[in-house]
Amino acid sequence: MFSSLNRSDTYDTLRWYCNSKGDLGQLGALLNDKASDAKKVRDSAIVTLESLDTSRILRLYATKVQTMFDDTLGRDSIRRVLGLYREIATFAENTGKAKDSGKCEFIAAPADNVKYLSFLLPVYKTIDRFLKYSESDDEKYDKVTSKFFGLGNGKPYPETDESAQQLCNSPAANVEQGDVGTVFRYYASFGSKAQPMFHALNTTDTYTRMRWFCIAKDQDKLGQTLNAKLSEAQKLRDTAIATLESLDTNRSTIADALCIVNLYETQTEALFDGTLARDSVGIVGDIYRDIIKCAENMTKLKASQQCELIADSADNSKYMSFLTPIFKTLSRFLKSNHIGQLNCNVNQSQNLQLIDDCLAITAVRQTEQHFDKEYTSAKIKTKIGWTFGRFEIRAALPKGKMLRPAIVMEPLMPAQWALGGQIDVMANNQLQILYNGVHFSTPPIYKPDNSEYITTARLNDFHTYAVEWTKSGIDWYFDGHKHHSFNLTHVLSAQYTRNGQPFVEKPFRIVINLGVGGVFFPRHNLSLDDVYGWECPALIIDYVRVYQTDSDDRVVILNSVRADRESSAGICARVRSTVRAAKPWSLSIATIIAIC
Repeated sequence: MFSSLNRSDTYDTLRWYCNSKGDLGQLGALLNDKASDAKKVRDSAIVTLESLDTSRILRLYATKVQTMFDDTLGRDSIRRVLGLYREIATFAENTGKAKDSGKCEFIAAPADNVKYLSFLLPVYKTIDRFLKYSESDDEKYDKVTSKFFGLGNGKPYPETDESAQQLCNSPAANVEQGDVGTVFRYYASFGSKAQPMFHALNTTDTYTRMRWFCIAKDQDKLGQTLNAKLSEAQKLRDTAIATLESLDTNRSTIADALCIVNLYETQTEALFDGTLARDSVGIVGDIYRDIIKCAENMTKLKASQQCELIADSADNSKYMSFLTPIFKTLSRFLKSNHIGQLNCNVNQSQNLQLIDDCLAITAVRQTEQHFDKEYTSAKIKTKIGWTFGRFEIRAALPKGKMLRPAIVMEPLMPAQWALGGQIDVMANNQLQILYNGVHFSTPPIYKPDNSEYITTARLNDFHTYAVEWTKSGIDWYFDGHKHHSFNLTHVLSAQYTRNGQPFVEKPFRIVINLGVGGVFFPRHNLSLDDVYGWECPALIIDYVRVYQTDSDDRVVILNSVRADRESSAGICARVRSTVRAAKPWSLSIATIIAIC
């Protein structure tokens, strides 16, 4: 582009004022008369350049400046230099393989752009920015899928038969050869473990359903019905996207993400009245349901039954389709392990065993890796939640290098961590220390209240871990001994005055898991000899009990149940001997979490 401009007539053009054939004094007077207007146009053009398209802006700027002058002398003199901008626009098109968009306008420029003495520098800076930019796989995929999954992105649908036919016969509503390549490259970026989900969607039936608008009988009426709910559909979509993006991979699971996708689909169908619109939108919903089913089969995890869309005023117009944020969220959960643990949590008999009426959550080294993880374990959550009460778990902790058991309580409804709050009942890093406390607020004002309890007890035997949670505070107990308290009567942070106190208003569920490695074991490596040396690779649960409070905010234990189980040696021996032949189990109040 620059080589083409580097010629003698270009340098002659640069001296356009001095080379003018007319009266230079008269020309100067004409130019000065329009100096203020010309600067305003230039500043608007610069602001517009820095915000969007290039070549069309150059031509528009040249045209606007030229039309400012009524006389032949002024127009002819500046036409030469403005011709350079038109040449630059043509060269930019040839270099970037992109044509002038044809439509654009200047945006208001309140700022004074005196930082630029010439218009040429912002031109070249903007062209350079565009030439260096390359669409990501996400953006390319989003552009392709917006043809079929763009409902809610604010773009209206045709409302006449003629305009509907124009759309349906154009590339904007059809799968082209280049689109197929974009889709498959995007799917390949997820890795081999996720491919079964995409293969299940790659069917002739799916491609037919993607043309849901064009295969509708009364496209004009359908377009009118859809457009009548355009703003409501966009608000719902943006809220669903914001909710998906807020999910924390360490606090939530793919089950929560799938629940949100299902809720969005259900609420979108409910927006529209009449069989035509609901049936048509339902075709897209069927594809979302197929994605949910494929993800469930791949992860061995069922979508959660309880979730809600968080209120959000953000404009998510960066997404042209809803499919992209779905797959980005699924990819985030499949690829990440927020605390760097070496295991996947899965639902299989090796990792969950019932032995002597106890549940053994077991860490196992696998010969076949799960999502590139060498170890498997399990995480369970109660299906229901409680606000206030005594939460008591009798358990024997695992014994082995880099094994980390944890029992926590988190909001029943998925919430942004740590704004939603979290109660750490117990965590252990293979030392004689029990970690507990609460997490609340949100960065940068995240303020956890953490505590460490040092004990000489043999933690591999059975002990009772409990919290008593009332309106005024939370107390932690180890074998009936209270060792830490947290006062809830004061305001935790300014955030909660707007969003509600998580520890006094919302139900929490119990989460129990056993992890392998992670950030809690810095500078530690886990060798095969270490794994063979695990004395007891299981977190063994004797019972989980919940006692709720009475009207006076007191915990009432109706029946005193003896905790007479003490030694875990026999169960540990059976865990080690049966890890390759364990039978599946079921628990009516718990949900099995299967995710890395």
